[in-house]
Amino acid sequence: MKKLIKPAVPGAVIPDVERGRDLPPDGLVLDWTPHWALMERRGDIVAEDPPAAFLPAEVSPSEPPADATEPGADPGDKATRIRR
Repeated sequence: MKKLIKPAVPGAVIPDVERGRDLPPDGLVLDWTPHWALMERRGDIVAEDPPAAFLPAEVSPSEPPADATEPGADPGDKATRIRR
């Protein structure tokens, strides 16, 4: 599970032990781990659901499957397959 993790107090220095640097003031979208849960309980950070821009995109049912052929192409002709 991903969370947007920010320092609870503006200007606070919160070490990000997994990356070896400090958490930036505007936060980072990171995996929610026991380390961050402890930091939240201590009041050192605030955690929010990440903005939609950071969530993985869902595949629309209208998108063709990965092995689809080009429109108007002969489905039996392997040379017309779309390469992704």
